Amino acid sequence: MSASVSELVERLVERFEREGLRVVRRGFLEGFSGLRHFFDLIVEDPQSGKKIAISLIDKLGFEHVISILGTRLDTRTPHVVFASMIEPGVERILRGSNVMVISLGGVAIAGSVPEGLEEKVLGDVLKILGGIG
Repeated sequence: MSASVSELVERLVERFEREGLRVVRRGFLEGFSGLRHFFDLIVEDPQSGKKIAISLIDKLGFEHVISILGTRLDTRTPHVVFASMIEPGVERILRGSNVMVISLGGVAIAGSVPEGLEEKVLGDVLKILGGIG
């Protein structure tokens, strides 16, 4: 990931923590199968126990779809994927299975965060967690 994408992620982590959410970096969630699944970030509402798993991917392609869907089904945890590049059609497949895809292409290319992106991501995560904050 580019420096600007890493900076955005760090700012989002700070915002999540200010909202009272617990953030685990490079964490694992155990699925119903007993397998442990790796995520770049796990965001949890400590009051409700609800969690969101976040993955960061440079290029999201069809080769990732089965793995992401399998992980989503096994953990039964809402999953958000941040990607710098998204292969056409992949986002539609994942969204159809309740996996949120957030394009960071503008961040990676321009080297700066498009206005409103940080607020949109924060709002989407809070909505998934039940409107806390």
